[in-house]
Order: sequence, then C-alpha cells, then structure tokens
Amino acid sequence: MNDPTPDDPSWLRPRFLMAVVLTGLFAGLGGMLLGMLLHAVQHLAYGYGGGHIISHESFLEGVQAASGPRRVLALVLCGLAAGGGWWLIYRYGRPLVSVKKAVSDPTQAMPPETTMAHAILQIITVGLGSPLGREVAPREVGALAGGRLAALLRLAPAQHRIVIACGAGAGLAAVYNVPLGAALFVLEVLLGSFAWPAVVAALIACCIGAVVAWAGLGNDIQYAVPAMQITASLVVWAIAAGPLFGCAAHGWQRLTAAARAQAASVFIATAAVADWRPAAPSAQKIKKDGSGQAPQLAFTENPDILAAVAQSAAAQAGRLFCVGFAAESQDLAENAEAKRLRKKVPLLVGNIGPDTFGQDHNALLLVDAKGSTALPRASKLSLARRLVEEIAARMADAPKGKAAAP
Repeated sequence: MNDPTPDDPSWLRPRFLMAVVLTGLFAGLGGMLLGMLLHAVQHLAYGYGGGHIISHESFLEGVQAASGPRRVLALVLCGLAAGGGWWLIYRYGRPLVSVKKAVSDPTQAMPPETTMAHAILQIITVGLGSPLGREVAPREVGALAGGRLAALLRLAPAQHRIVIACGAGAGLAAVYNVPLGAALFVLEVLLGSFAWPAVVAALIACCIGAVVAWAGLGNDIQYAVPAMQITASLVVWAIAAGPLFGCAAHGWQRLTAAARAQAASVFIATAAVADWRPAAPSAQKIKKDGSGQAPQLAFTENPDILAAVAQSAAAQAGRLFCVGFAAESQDLAENAEAKRLRKKVPLLVGNIGPDTFGQDHNALLLVDAKGSTALPRASKLSLARRLVEEIAARMADAPKGKAAAP
C-alpha cells in the first residue's frame, strides 16, 4: 500500500483520526497513572503528603522536611532499584526500542512488557531521588500505545509514524500539562515536519492527553514563572544571546555526534546487504513478451562493506574490532577460514544456514587466527549473549595500537 501524501484525503479517514484520538486517551491515562505513582513513591520514601496522592507540598519541601537517615535510605533504595531493575530488564527482557527508533521505523515495534517495566522502573527511581527526569517514561508508554493502535488499525507507514510520535507527545503533555509544548516536541523533534496532517494530529492527541490527566493530577501549572518586566537592556541581551546560544547548541551537537562516531569499538557484519546488483537497471517495467523466454539480466558485484571497514584507519589502528559472518551449506570450517582471510577480519562466525533458517536455535563456529571454537546448538538469544562475551574476550586480548591479526 502506498503512503498517503499530505494532500491525500485518506489522512481524514476515520481509522487515522480514531488512532489519534485513542492514542491521546491512552497516553493521557498512562501519563496520569505514572504521575500518580511518582507522587506515591515520593510521599512514601520521604514521609510527606499526609496519605494523599496529590498534596500541597512540593517534592523539594518534602525532602527538606525528611530526616537525614531517611534521605540516605531513600537514595540507597534508589541505587538498588536502579541497578537491580535495569540488570533484570536487559538480562531477561526483549531488546528495548527507543521512541525515536520506533518513529523512524514503525516496523521496529516497542516490546510491550519490557517497555512498561522500563517506564515503571524509571518512575520509581525518580520518586526515590534519581535525577533521570519523569518525562521519558510517559513518552515511552504513549508511543507504545500509539504503535499498538496504529498496527491494530493497519495504518499506512507514514500515518503509523505520526501516531507513534503523537503518543509520545501526549504522554509528555499529560505529566507536564503542556499540550502546545508537547505538540511542538512531536513536530520539531520526533517528526521533523510541520505538514498539516502532523500538526492537526499532534494538537489533537496532546490536548486530549493533557485533559485526561487532569482527572488524577489536576489542572495545575507545573512551573510558575514569576512576572518579568520587559526592559530595553533585557531585549538587547535576548537579541545578542539568542544566536550565541543557538551556535553553542549546534556546536555541541556536532561535537557529540563526532564523539559518538569515534566511540564505536566493534563492527559486526551479520550479513551482506546484497552481493550483486543489476549492471544496467531498466527505467521501465520488464514485461513478458509471450515468447516464454526469460529476460537476460547482467549483474555486477556490490562493494564489500566488511572488507572495506576492516581496512579502514580505525580498524588498522586497532580501534575497531571487525567480526564477519558466514552462512554455509557445507565444509563450514574451510569456507569460514577462507572467508576470514579474504575479508582480513580477526574473527568470523560461521553456521550451516539450512539447519537454522526459520528456527529459534542455532550452532556457531568461531574462527580466528588461533583456530576454531564451536558453540553447541542452543537458543539464538543464548548464542547471541555468548557471542558478545567471546568478542569482548578477544578484544581484551587484541594488541593495542594496531589491527588484530587476521
């Protein structure tokens, strides 16, 4: 199914509008419940609130009124909950999918159980005193609701992206009571678009999310800004400081992006993107001519990504450890070693492809300069964890400042 364009009437079809409205409702409800859980944890941990979920005392006032030992105990519990909880999530839960990844690729569905556990754990640790921020959890829950509803209603991918982003914005609007700010977050940060369908959907979902949350959190201003007198000097300062702060933010983004690019220490090429491509792509559809003869197609080899990365400056300097994969049908050890030498990588992971396609179990053969190591048949999740351990051990033993021996 083709994605609808912004001018396509399908944007106004009931399924899309229903998804937006229901996403706002569920995200608002989720944000409200998470907000109430946050207050309950804060009151219980620091002993204020008088048994009410929502009290007139602020969190700062409650912490200041608590005794020293109680504050220390709350922070100790926070550390235990955070360390133990995240270990359990990453050890036993399905891999988390961030809101941004879910928006950019709707096929990467957020796992419901793991996402909910992650969100609740964040709220508990924030209530105990962690400085994580309370807005991430409701964004995740809202995006999860939006993604599930979009999938249930079988929306087009472009509509699916908007609904997921609207869910994240509605959750943000619910906990902070900022529907307009949340809508701008959806449009500017998550979607990077101000097309009218996105604007309408974001405003609807975020307003619904904020209003729904009033039932439990109240229609209160979260951060009161004192009255400010506008003076000539303040205007001049704002005009001068605005571009300065903008340039600083842009520079910071560039620096952090460069740092992240340099931070990679291992490159794992699980499969070739494509070995071959048509040498002369046709500009038109290649139709049957009734002769029964198959068309003659010529192919050319694609660039070898793994071999190129293995010869990069980072790999040659020992800063990047390269791992290749080989799915064979016979002579696994010989073919895997030949491929490892051809690609010039320190480690190659081989398996017999027909024995594992469409199954949940596999067996691997790790081939490096010292020989081969067999990982017996087990679940693919167990093998993945074992493989990470094997890669980490080889990286620790690799010589510093030069490429590992292929």
